[in-house]
Amino acid sequence: MCLIRRFLPLSPFKLFITMKNQPLFYLFLFIILTSCQKKNSSWFCIEQVDNKTYRIRETKSSQGNISYLIVGDKKALLFDSGSGENQSESMKSLVDSLAGVPIILLHSHFHFDHMGNSNDFSSIALPNLPALSSLLDSNMVLPLSEKMTLDTTKTSLKIAKILPLNASVDLGNREIQIQHTAGHSPDSFCIIDKDSKYLFAGDLVYKGLLRINQLNDYQNSLSQLIKTCDSTYLILSAHGEDNLMYSDLDKIKQALIKFQNKRPEARKKIDFLGVKKKMYVIDGIPFIYELSKDYLNESLLIGS
Repeated sequence: MCLIRRFLPLSPFKLFITMKNQPLFYLFLFIILTSCQKKNSSWFCIEQVDNKTYRIRETKSSQGNISYLIVGDKKALLFDSGSGENQSESMKSLVDSLAGVPIILLHSHFHFDHMGNSNDFSSIALPNLPALSSLLDSNMVLPLSEKMTLDTTKTSLKIAKILPLNASVDLGNREIQIQHTAGHSPDSFCIIDKDSKYLFAGDLVYKGLLRINQLNDYQNSLSQLIKTCDSTYLILSAHGEDNLMYSDLDKIKQALIKFQNKRPEARKKIDFLGVKKKMYVIDGIPFIYELSKDYLNESLLIGS
C-alpha cells in the first residue's frame, strides 16, 4: 500500500528536522516516494487530502479508478468502492484501517468500475432519488443489471440507508450534501463539502476523455455545480491524474454549447468496452457522445 500525504504539511517530517536529523529525514522521504513509484508495490495508492479525507487511487485498474473516504467524528462515507479488479487486497480492510469509525458506502453512480466488492460493506446507502428508491423491494434490496456490473454473480445490493438529496448529512462535526448530477448516467451523484470546500465529482467531470450520455442533463448538472461551488473549491474526480480547476467546469460547459449549436463531425471512433463510440474534441475538451436509446435504463434500471 502506498501512502502519500500530498496536501498536508508534513508534520512528522518536521519532527525529524527539529531534531536536526536531516539525513534520516531525507532517507525516510526517499523511501516513501520511491515506494509509491514502484509499479508492483501495491494495488492502492492513498493520497491524504487532509487528515480526514483520503483519495484512494487504483493506478493499475483498467479504468484508473479513484475512490474517496470522507471521515467524520462518528461515521465515514466511502464514495465508490473501486473497480473490483484487484483480488489480493481488500478495499474494505483498507478503509476500515483509515477511518476508525463505521463506514457507509455510497456509489457515485452504478457503472461497473465503481461498484467493486460492494457487498463486503454492511452499510450501503442510496440517495433518495425516486427512480432508484422505487426499485427497492420490501427488504430494501436493489436489483442490479449484469450489463452494468459486468458480473454475473452479483445481482443485488442490500441497502441500509436512504440519504437525502440537497440536504446536510452529518458525519459527526462534518456535513456533506449529495446532489443528483445526471448526464454521465441517469443516476450520477456528486458530493459537496461546503466547509472544506471540496467537490467530489464522480465521473461527471475529470481531466481526460469525458463520457457524456445525455447533453441536456449534463449541461444542467454543470450549471448546478458552477452555481453551488466557486473558485475556492478543490474538485476531486473519480478518474484522471490531475485536478480540475473550478474554471474548467465552465470551459466544459461552453465547449458543449458549441457542440450543440454546430454538431461537428466526430474526430474519430474509438473502441469503448467493445463498442465503437464517436469521439469529439471542442476547444481542447475531449468527450464521447452518442445518445443511447437505453440511456434511462443504462444502469441498474431493470432489464438492461
